[in-house]
Amino acid sequence: MIPNGYPVLSLLLFALLTVLSHGQSPSGFISIDCGIAGGVLYTDDRTTIDYTSDESHVQTGENWNVSSEIVAGLRYRTLRSFPNGTRNCYTLRPAQRGKKYLVRAEFLYGNYDGLNRPPVFDLYLGADLWGRVNTSSRDGRPVRMEIIAVATADSVPVCLVNTGSGVPFVSVIELRPLADEIYGLVNASQSLVLFEERRDFGGRPSGGIRYPDDPYDRLWFTPATTPVGWSNLSTSMQLTAERNGDIHTPSAVMRTSVTTGSVSEYLEFGTAPSLPADEIYVYLHFAELRQLRANETREMDIYLNGEVTQQGFTPQYLFPTSVFTTNPGINVRHDYSIRASNRSTLPPVINAMEVYVLRRQGLEGLPTSGGDEDQLTKVRAVTPVRFYAIDLNGTTGFISIDCGIPRGTRSTDEEATIVFMSDEEYVDTGENRRLPPEFRVRRQYQTLRSFPSGARNCYRLRPVQRGKKYLVRAAFLYGNYDGLGSSPIFDLHLGVNPWATVNASSPDGNPVTKEIITVAPGDSVSVCLVNTGSGVPFVSSIELRPLLDSIYPLANASQSLVLFENRRDFGGRPSGLVRYPDDPYDRLWFTPTSSEGWLNMSTDFNVTNQWNDMFEVPSAVMRTAATTRSMSETLDFSTTLSSAEDAIYIFMYFAELRQLGANETRELVVYMNGRLWAEVTPFYLFTLEVFTDNPGSMDTREFSVRASERSTLPPLVNAVEVYALKRVQAQPTHDGDVDAILNVKEFYGIRKNWEGDPCVPQNFTWEGLTCTYDTSPRITSLNLTSSGLKGGIDTSFVNLTNIRSLDLSHNDLTGEIPEFLTELTSLQVLNLSGNKLTGLVPQPLLERSRDRSLLLSIEGNPDLCYREDSCQKKKKKKNVIPIIVATSATFVVLVLLALLCASKRRHSKTRKGPSVASRGEHGSHLLSSIDSESRQFTYSEIVSMTNNFEKEIGRGGFGTVFHGWLKDGRQVAVKMLSKLSSQGEKEFRAEVLTLIRVHHRNLVPLLGYCDEKENLALVYEYMAHGCLVDHLKGKERDCNSLSWSARMRIALEAAQGLEYLHSGCKPPIIHRDVKTANILLNQNLEAKIADFGLSKAFTNEDHSHISTKTVAGTLGYLDPEYQLTSQLNEKSDVYSFGVVLLELITGKPPVVGDTEKIHIARWVHQKVLESGDISSIADPNLQGEYDHNSIWKAVEVAISCASASPAQRPTMSQVVIQLKECQNLSVVPVEYRFGTEDTTIEMIPLHSDTMTVPTAR
Repeated sequence: MIPNGYPVLSLLLFALLTVLSHGQSPSGFISIDCGIAGGVLYTDDRTTIDYTSDESHVQTGENWNVSSEIVAGLRYRTLRSFPNGTRNCYTLRPAQRGKKYLVRAEFLYGNYDGLNRPPVFDLYLGADLWGRVNTSSRDGRPVRMEIIAVATADSVPVCLVNTGSGVPFVSVIELRPLADEIYGLVNASQSLVLFEERRDFGGRPSGGIRYPDDPYDRLWFTPATTPVGWSNLSTSMQLTAERNGDIHTPSAVMRTSVTTGSVSEYLEFGTAPSLPADEIYVYLHFAELRQLRANETREMDIYLNGEVTQQGFTPQYLFPTSVFTTNPGINVRHDYSIRASNRSTLPPVINAMEVYVLRRQGLEGLPTSGGDEDQLTKVRAVTPVRFYAIDLNGTTGFISIDCGIPRGTRSTDEEATIVFMSDEEYVDTGENRRLPPEFRVRRQYQTLRSFPSGARNCYRLRPVQRGKKYLVRAAFLYGNYDGLGSSPIFDLHLGVNPWATVNASSPDGNPVTKEIITVAPGDSVSVCLVNTGSGVPFVSSIELRPLLDSIYPLANASQSLVLFENRRDFGGRPSGLVRYPDDPYDRLWFTPTSSEGWLNMSTDFNVTNQWNDMFEVPSAVMRTAATTRSMSETLDFSTTLSSAEDAIYIFMYFAELRQLGANETRELVVYMNGRLWAEVTPFYLFTLEVFTDNPGSMDTREFSVRASERSTLPPLVNAVEVYALKRVQAQPTHDGDVDAILNVKEFYGIRKNWEGDPCVPQNFTWEGLTCTYDTSPRITSLNLTSSGLKGGIDTSFVNLTNIRSLDLSHNDLTGEIPEFLTELTSLQVLNLSGNKLTGLVPQPLLERSRDRSLLLSIEGNPDLCYREDSCQKKKKKKNVIPIIVATSATFVVLVLLALLCASKRRHSKTRKGPSVASRGEHGSHLLSSIDSESRQFTYSEIVSMTNNFEKEIGRGGFGTVFHGWLKDGRQVAVKMLSKLSSQGEKEFRAEVLTLIRVHHRNLVPLLGYCDEKENLALVYEYMAHGCLVDHLKGKERDCNSLSWSARMRIALEAAQGLEYLHSGCKPPIIHRDVKTANILLNQNLEAKIADFGLSKAFTNEDHSHISTKTVAGTLGYLDPEYQLTSQLNEKSDVYSFGVVLLELITGKPPVVGDTEKIHIARWVHQKVLESGDISSIADPNLQGEYDHNSIWKAVEVAISCASASPAQRPTMSQVVIQLKECQNLSVVPVEYRFGTEDTTIEMIPLHSDTMTVPTAR
């Protein structure tokens, strides 16, 4: 064959056509017959469309004629080939920017080059991949590619890209303008690629419809064969232009349809197999072609892959209607079944069908001139195609770590020419070790890093790109490096999720390799080795390789793929290994040992992948295959055993490696465990994948590849991969928190075992951190007390936006307290005490401290000051102190004398006035001197409101409690002082005095009192759900147990009540009898503290304690220090509250045991803090429904409150903050569960087991 060697007669024919046959093409049509001589123009007889030479549209390439042996239409007798350059482009102009066009390209190889090897190459529309062209055509018809797209400029580029599998060529290129309203899916950001020929059902088998019948020159073909039972319908009537579907299906197509012989028969058809990643859109076109009678109905149900997608559809008479997918189908096949509905009297019909693949756009307006390599680089950045012929990126993005080599050194892999770096910059822990000299192994396995300390040690691989797909590989060669002769077993984690268990035993002396394909959750990937108690973890090498996001679609943000066994490269060299640079992703492909009777096949030509191939198996692997000697022999192999829970996915790859003759066929059937799994026809030099749709979890997989009954050639297989699916079970800590805490670690050089994720897994939470786990884990507490921190307060703390408690006390911090700490709006505790901070405390922090929204501790910083003037005064402090001391001493003496005189006068007046302890004839009031808003009731009113003490609801040391009603309809509890009560007027007076001057939502409200002669009564708001102790003991009728979240809320509310008494009252008040019997619950289960008969108030705010003659309280709740010293302070209430909190956690009383009595705090210590089993102490009524972090936190708070030493106990303000964290960690939503539907519960007796005991000595 000679370029431009078309016969002279043909040239004369072209000239004649140019003169005599020239017609008028429709406006905007561009029709190019590639390869004809410049200046030639002719008109197609059938369509009357003018075709021109391509000379004005392309600057490169050579004109060729197809072989004279090929019978082809006029447009396909010539072509243009492009032996030079990687990319060659046609420019179709003029076009209108923003307008919609149909672009079609056709390819008829016709053995024009005499090589008899149809090439495979890529086709682009501008900068975006259109599709991959395999020009092999067994039926002799041209291969056709068609796309509907929006022009991004005043021209439309069509580009052919050489992929190393033959010289690209093209026979015909056509461009057709479309109406903007049709094919609404097409816009500036996405196109539609025709997936298979349009179907014109019911037309002539040899016919095809295009222009002028279709004004847009779409090609409609009648299927070559008609299934048995189908019949054709047609009409000579003109159909109305379609409006419903906006497709403008031509009348010539819609005038024919197919139907079935009866109502019970179905119209069933399908699309060609698609890739799982394809977004398939199907358009079905319908029209009724006959006028139906009054008693006739045609109504249809449309099924896709066995599921109904449209019910009760009725085609309209002579009016086209389209049914199309609104969401893309993603499946291997799309099988349709159109059936008559139950109401239909006529069988189903269908007129036409179109199938498209949605193609999303990349860059717009990419220039088409310039060097091929430069342009190819740009194209490659926006498409999922890997060009094997050119390595533009090299090892960009590779991270290759040779573990254990000294810092700053490198090693090079001899086979892959990849440079490996030291691991020093990726890990902070571990020891460098070396294998004994007798082990002769590759350079990367001669050293390793072992981790004898710490349960978890992690490598942090960076930089990576969030959301990008990566292959991560770790290798382990024990080599008896430690001389123990016992290879360890340990766990491997990728970030916060388990990856694999490593058994480092290697009988064959090869390294144990673990590999995973995953999506990066952030800007780094962590590889963690976890000690499971079976030896010291170690690692020899770690590698990370970036992948295209389009390959291995099963790997995504929610799941990863773990390589289950070595990849198999069938037919390769037995000792060979395919990796980088042959595999640009550096996957490792091993040639297995050939079975008896197997033969190897190979080719020198490149094997290419489909344009949107999901696996990108390298040509070096696909160029070899295994086959058998005869048709009757099979290729049998199996996977290794898997655990029952593994979800196993198999990927099998096929390619035909020889050009088959006209009478040769290779068809395969693949059996798995004896059942037919797949039917495969390999393509010549073109990769075809077969893979599992659903994972298997059986112990073994036996595969058998056989020749089908129609095949004339034996079976073959090229490669196999086997993966186990790993679902992402845990989410990593919030990125902002991770970055912040790592910056803090680096800033202060913290050497704690802070490795991997700060919060996850929960059993590896970093020391000093507390986290919440609602959605994305967040750091809420950071304790760095006594950690040797030096320098200023790092700005990274401000990025811990969810932190509630920050403890930097007792370090060596210097400088001022930074203003940015005021931006931490969630901060509730800030402890900066015991440092060397200077300057002015930020006013916002002081204001939050005053309003009690922040617990601020800054003592032990002598150079801190609260106001600017005080900062200035500190400079003159040494000179001013003597004067101040002398002056202050004189002033204090004068004030004390004045106070002493005033006290004597008040005492004298009190003795002369009426005694509050005595009663006159009509009964003087105990509280006559108290100015209070609380109402004083008469005894007769008490009798009336209780209906003569009809309903007793409680009994305690004070007396009896009765139910009552006020006149305004409110329910009340009336507490009557019994004459036999251990408590008397003194306690009565104490309780009234306390309750009328304190008001808080978590203190029981006193509504009034009665003080008449012998009748003393207190009137409270009624607490519908009684006292807490009965709920814990199960005495509360018609209800089950309190949930964990309800218990934490009750504990928090009770703590807030006590905090108010200690910190909100001036002077502070000590309750002295905190217990579960004195915590009442209202209708909404809100906790309120009651029974203030034993409460004590400080005489002034400066006193640290109150001395009492007798120790009063309830056994089990009494502060041991108070029992010993009789000195009462706020920490005595804290101790009692700790016991209450332990009761809420365990459901146990303060003293545990039937025979051997033990205090609940000691019991908890023995049960959980020594064994670590939190479930051993949790109340069984919780049924395990609690957050483990929350209950652990609650136990810590309770034990600290119940500490024997008051100095070790927190304040109630600190307790409130800690309990808020517990409550936030609680995840069980149900707060209270009732045993019946009736939620009306009577109040239970108000216990008051208070007793006075002698002081213990």
